[in-house]
Amino acid sequence: MTTMKQTTTIAKALTVTALLLSAGLVGACANTGNPYPYRSQGDEAMRGARYQEAYESYVRYIELRPGEPDMRNALGRSLLALNRYEDAVEHLRIASSQDPENGKYLDDLCEGLLKAGRTEEMFRLLRGNTDNRGNVGDWLRLGRFAAKAGDPDTAKTALLTAARIDRGMTVEPQLELADLAWSLNDKSLATQRLRMAAYIAPRSPDVANRIKNWNITTGPTFPLVPTERVPDVTK
Repeated sequence: MTTMKQTTTIAKALTVTALLLSAGLVGACANTGNPYPYRSQGDEAMRGARYQEAYESYVRYIELRPGEPDMRNALGRSLLALNRYEDAVEHLRIASSQDPENGKYLDDLCEGLLKAGRTEEMFRLLRGNTDNRGNVGDWLRLGRFAAKAGDPDTAKTALLTAARIDRGMTVEPQLELADLAWSLNDKSLATQRLRMAAYIAPRSPDVANRIKNWNITTGPTFPLVPTERVPDVTK
């Protein structure tokens, strides 16, 4: 037989249990609405090459915050790592459309298109940028991806255009031309462009690394004035 005192004690215990359950449910709801743990989990998984886990975390984040291009791009990158190229392109395209001035997103989209076998679509996108904006970065990107796509002629033309627009002022076009020439076994041209890069940025670690890796002998006369710095560069 249950006494009044026992009944009261049981009632209090049930009340406390109900409150704890309620608090737990509220906490669970709050966690469900907070996307940031998913971001951290996804980034950590990507660093550890756990790509499926990263993908699942990014999906959960995007479900809560679909308008953030950096996370949309991260989701696309995880899909690239999983060799799901068509799915990757879908998300990488959204990221690039959300932030069209972001070169990293555009690079990732082009990588996705290339891996998905949509090379012509990639070239249309890149040529559209060179036609509409035509800055050094656009021509460099076209040259870089043309080389990846196995089109060295287009790559060379694009990189020379980038160097001409740049007028021999920055090191990247020279290094891209040097890399392309080296990949085509034109060591003379590669060395010439590397010398021009050394003239522009004599302390550049990128220049130094190529000199070392390519086993090139240097000296006081190694730096060379870039061809594009001559006054009649546009003729």
